[in-house]
Amino acid sequence: MKTMNKKLEENVKNYGSLDGTGATQKNNSPKDEIKSRSTEDIPSFAEVWTEKEFEDTELLTNYLNTELVINKFEMGEGKYGPYVILNASVNGVTKLLRTSSTVVVDQLARIEDKLPVKATVVEKGGANGKKYLSLS
Repeated sequence: MKTMNKKLEENVKNYGSLDGTGATQKNNSPKDEIKSRSTEDIPSFAEVWTEKEFEDTELLTNYLNTELVINKFEMGEGKYGPYVILNASVNGVTKLLRTSSTVVVDQLARIEDKLPVKATVVEKGGANGKKYLSLS
């Protein structure tokens, strides 16, 4: 019976594969110990989740031809492209409004340093016959 060379034996023993890259049952942490953490040190899911939730937002299109005061906004990149969430006052009530209108996203990017501003949400017709959302 043929025996494995010493390096291959070590790879199988320590890593579970001949080449030393396979999975292992051995704990590879420093000093072969498990790091213990108190529950206070472990962040909550909400603290590490980076995607924005839209549950508390309304569509900007719901406010067509309505004047609002844009206090601030946050841009993001979603599954279907860029979007923006506005913190805006509508008739004195603060609301979170969302849109993925590329025109609105571009307009807001250009005036970011001039907030707050008054704006009216309008729908315009493009040269191709399609309508789009804009701020006026």
